[in-house]
Amino acid sequence: MIKRIFHFESRTINSAALILFLSALGSRVLGLLRDGLLAGYFGGGRELDIYFAAFRIPDFLYNIFIGGGVALVFLPLFARHYAQDREKAWEISNLILNIFLTFLFFCAVLSFLLAPYLSKLVAPGFNQPERSLLISLMRILLLSPIFFGAASLFGSIVQYFNRFLVYAIAPLIYNLSIILSIIFFSKRFGVIGVSWGVIIGAFLYFLLQFVTAKMCGFRWKGIFNFRSQIIKKTILLIIPRMIASAAQQINLIVVTAIASTLSEGSIAVFSFANNLQYIPIGLIGTPFALAAFPTFSKLVSSNNYYDFKEKLRNTISKILFFVVPLSVILFILRAQIVRLVLGTLGAQRFDWVATRLTAASLGAFCFGIFAVSLIPLLARAFFSLQDTKTPAIVSVVTVIINISLAFLFIYFIQNIAVAREMFVKIFDLEGIENIAVVGLPMAFSLAAIFQAFSLIFLLVKKIGDFGLQKIIASIERITFASFLLGLNTYFFLKVFEFFNNRTVFGLLLQTVLAAIIGMSIYLFLAWFMRFPELRDFLRYKNERNN
Repeated sequence: MIKRIFHFESRTINSAALILFLSALGSRVLGLLRDGLLAGYFGGGRELDIYFAAFRIPDFLYNIFIGGGVALVFLPLFARHYAQDREKAWEISNLILNIFLTFLFFCAVLSFLLAPYLSKLVAPGFNQPERSLLISLMRILLLSPIFFGAASLFGSIVQYFNRFLVYAIAPLIYNLSIILSIIFFSKRFGVIGVSWGVIIGAFLYFLLQFVTAKMCGFRWKGIFNFRSQIIKKTILLIIPRMIASAAQQINLIVVTAIASTLSEGSIAVFSFANNLQYIPIGLIGTPFALAAFPTFSKLVSSNNYYDFKEKLRNTISKILFFVVPLSVILFILRAQIVRLVLGTLGAQRFDWVATRLTAASLGAFCFGIFAVSLIPLLARAFFSLQDTKTPAIVSVVTVIINISLAFLFIYFIQNIAVAREMFVKIFDLEGIENIAVVGLPMAFSLAAIFQAFSLIFLLVKKIGDFGLQKIIASIERITFASFLLGLNTYFFLKVFEFFNNRTVFGLLLQTVLAAIIGMSIYLFLAWFMRFPELRDFLRYKNERNN
């Protein structure tokens, strides 16, 4: 059974996306349980602010050097060389792995030593005892980018050989490790115990990818050739991507720094809402992007640009078909969802004000979910074309816009009565004094919309039209059906108010029934209007059953 899991191959983008969808679904369920337990054990106060802030520097290192740089460049590079000379491809994989992981290790050590200074940068609003705990957590979590860095490179090999099942299991184990650490370690060791659960999960994540890569043919060799042309080319390719990743991570650091100066619990509120918005993104956008990337790379390497454009257009339409209605449901049911996830498990520690602020922040995120879901796919389309500069430039400009809008929205909310009243009415925040944190996700959403449209515009300039008229036609159909979905979801949410929503069971019934009816109406309209996205999905299911 275990051997079959390690050797299972996905033959199409749809099958790979389905596996990654199921993985993302399981991972998001575990993620919701994780966040609910965090809220239950630690509440919405400073301790969780410190926990979330401690991830910023480790995440910064991983995303700059590996996740946002080498890992994305490595797959097209490996695909091209493996098709020509397998032995050379394995040699290149060893070379890149050894050099970049060594560099990442030294950066992690340097960050460990500079943690007292970095903590002031990440959270200037913390006092000295809070900063001391932040330094301890940050130093523990600096192990995670090393494990995730190695796992990402091995994961690229796993993706090339279409071993998406193992790739999909790893996030489940990671989240499960954190959940167990909250249950068994948090009472005795606090957030430090949870941080060690993160490290154990990261190690297991790495171990799965490593074992699978070995089964695909990888053998480690101690190759260190800094003058290699491959390394020089890789560095030239990843520098723009590293700049883009650095910009995105600096954006998160700045947002965290801003939130640390607002009311207590603002970092936790923003982080919880951000995690919730990534449910549709993680279920739809990311799996399709990951599943499409190897295919994109292979099509470009064989100069098959017609199929490349068709796959790109088709995948964009599929992402929008699923993610737009989910974001509408998430917006309408935001208060109920936050109450179920954080208010239930965290009822004793996560208070009503924090719950409402998290729901409002989630509502602000919902405006940009469709854009955030498309960005990974659009970026990978550029990476497949060996173009890392364009997404990097767009990313840097987007971050500047995001940070500027964040300061602007916070200023408006805190100083201009009309703006504050608008946010209060849109997000149902009557009676709450400190609502400035909602400006952060609003800025994030608008910046993401700018980034997605910019990438589409520049991609058309690079490769020509890839079916924009068909995509626009899909958007019109999806928007119409999603609007009716929203009306019906809201209507039935009110109808089901006779359930006692002060109890967990009553609230769950109200939320689930309203969501099911709304989504059923959307799918019926899609079937009745013969949406090609639904037809493709049903055709794939029939092929699987046969």
